[in-house]
Amino acid sequence: MEAQQVLDAISEKLEVVGAKDQVSVDDIRPVSIPTSDRRNLAELEKELQRALDSLKSDSRLPDLLFRLANLHLKEANFGRAIVLYEVVLSIDSSRVPAWVHMGLAYLLGGEPKDAISCFGSALSIDPQNADAHTYMAMAYLELGELEKCREYAEKALGVDGGCALALVTMARVLKENGNVPGAVAWLKRALEVDRTYARALLMLGEIYVEQGQYDMAIQILGRAIESHPEHPYILAMLGDAYAGKGDFNMAVECYERALAVKSDDPQLWIKKGDTYRALRANELAVQSYQKAVHADPELVEAWVKSAQTLVMLGELESALEYYNTAMALNPTNHEVAHLRGVLLMSLARYEDALADFDTAFSQEPSNPDHLYYRAKVLEKLGRIEEARRTLQIARNLYREAGNSVRAAECSAKLRTLK
Repeated sequence: MEAQQVLDAISEKLEVVGAKDQVSVDDIRPVSIPTSDRRNLAELEKELQRALDSLKSDSRLPDLLFRLANLHLKEANFGRAIVLYEVVLSIDSSRVPAWVHMGLAYLLGGEPKDAISCFGSALSIDPQNADAHTYMAMAYLELGELEKCREYAEKALGVDGGCALALVTMARVLKENGNVPGAVAWLKRALEVDRTYARALLMLGEIYVEQGQYDMAIQILGRAIESHPEHPYILAMLGDAYAGKGDFNMAVECYERALAVKSDDPQLWIKKGDTYRALRANELAVQSYQKAVHADPELVEAWVKSAQTLVMLGELESALEYYNTAMALNPTNHEVAHLRGVLLMSLARYEDALADFDTAFSQEPSNPDHLYYRAKVLEKLGRIEEARRTLQIARNLYREAGNSVRAAECSAKLRTLK
């Protein structure tokens, strides 16, 4: 296909797949199964890449590349979008939307500092760009710079007082600063602008869940689901609300609906597993945690929860394998070391258990539980004097922490330890 024909074909396909000139952060979501038109466009894009040098002088190229970049951004293909925006800006560096969208790609791709640079370039050209101000605020929030976040959110609202995203960003700043009532007020302002705005409804529901106001959360999130029936995180938060209320069956249903939309999110599988554990359906819980492992094989939490549930099922050797993997992923994790140590004790592998409790205490020396269990192992190994010294230190730490019950247990054990 000739270079000009490639441009024509891509332009036509961009119309078919609905590529836009404007992409907002709320439009962006990965595509699990591309349509045939989208697959055809991907093949045409490869041809465009090969013909790019010969098309540099074509006046249609910047607009076409910009729309193609927007399509990648909308589909959460951030790396590819950034490459295309860079080409567009190398042709015409005054394109504010390209700077804004490239910054958004960096921001959502986990590079807030690069995003700030892009938004700064956009604002140097168009100081009244509300989107650039809003996304700049979000980038600073990501970096934990709350005052800078507030500054840019206020600038965005100065340009566009009805910017719902800026209103929600202000709410997030207030919540981070501990002003929850203030955050709720800003969220309600956002909902006055758009009563179906997903971010505002989700955050408001989250606040109600955190405060234990589960019925209020269910009411707000139920309203959100009416407008966004396939929003995975609204569904998940609704599940959290039902779980908090003790309605675990409804919680599982919500998590299942969320996973039907976003099956690659390990935290959703963990939520589902936790709920099955609350229902004492441990076999189903293990299956959910294993799905979390498959979604993210490096997520220590998923390996640990699988192991803990396998222990409940009496499958100790399998549980040990999961703990071993968790420790391999994070060798200095004191929690995993302690849990594996307890399991090794039950398997009468005392030397290995001792090593784990030593690791746990070396990483968390303020926690006397590691010493308490270490003393138990030393007793099993017949190292009584060492066990006594360990218990004495544990008792002192328990006293310092105000745990009189455990301190008394240590004293009682010291009297009988011979």
